[in-house]
Amino acid sequence: MNGGNESDFKAGKRDVSMTLFAFFIASLLGLPQSSAVGPS
Repeated sequence: MNGGNESDFKAGKRDVSMTLFAFFIASLLGLPQSSAVGPS
């Protein structure tokens, strides 16, 4: 666990990126989650 804060920050950024990416894929696939974007 070197550089606690820095690795925490990097892990946080990766977590956000993964969430956005998953949401984007879900929207493309037309899964129920895409209803959060709005009815199409």
